[in-house]
Amino acid sequence: GHEIEALVGANDLIDSLSPTLLIEINEKKEHIQEIFDSMRKKGYTVLEKGEPDAHNRFLSICPNDVLEHNFISNDFLFIKDQEISNLMQPYHYQLSGV
Repeated sequence: GHEIEALVGANDLIDSLSPTLLIEINEKKEHIQEIFDSMRKKGYTVLEKGEPDAHNRFLSICPNDVLEHNFISNDFLFIKDQEISNLMQPYHYQLSGV
């Protein structure tokens, strides 16, 4: 339940290095909304780690309004928006070249 305090303490590090973060969040509702909003303002995309689907995908983008969302996991990946584009670029090329 101290995720917000940890993120506040790491604020300068997050702003200067833009690390990818994996955070376990057990408390939901307003607590998780505050964390998601704060990280999105810093340019992060929030992904929920779940069970692999039929295509072996196990990450899903979290909705903006999380108060009514039924999360299946407590594990969330925060990736800088530009990093997602960089990570997906080789796959886009591969798919578009088919």
